Amino acid sequence: ENFSARLLEGSSGITGVTEEQDLESTLWLALRMHPETRRVIMFVNRRIVAERAAYRRLQRLIRDELAPGLDVRFWEDPPLQEVLAWARGQPADLVVLAMSFFLDEDGRPLPLASSARQVAAALQAPMYSSWESLLGNGIVGGMISGGFQQGQTAAWLALRILRGESA
Repeated sequence: ENFSARLLEGSSGITGVTEEQDLESTLWLALRMHPETRRVIMFVNRRIVAERAAYRRLQRLIRDELAPGLDVRFWEDPPLQEVLAWARGQPADLVVLAMSFFLDEDGRPLPLASSARQVAAALQAPMYSSWESLLGNGIVGGMISGGFQQGQTAAWLALRILRGESA
């Protein structure tokens, strides 16, 4: 929802790579892998434009497509210390989606990988994400995207253009 073809109307000679988290597929994957799930908690940060767009998409998905009886909650702008205290008491019938940064007591973003490891260690339930940087740092999986693949794709596009192909 951040990028739209309308942004390029009237322009020519433009190409590029966009970053899109496949949060919908990550959610469906988590629910398929854990059919006993009764609750889903999604950590989101409303201050990041891309996250707000993803948040709106997930709200529509949940409203329009999820099975009745599944309790889905968004935890907006999650403070790490509150999340850790909450996580220690949660049963295993829960799936957690880490979509965003955790915040310190002053509302500043914390390093994503180290804070996600802390949350995962406190949980009995699995945690999923779409961020490549969280693989090996607390999540069990997800439909992953990352900067390396995007940079590689952009480099291939640049080489094609340098060889004379039209953008």
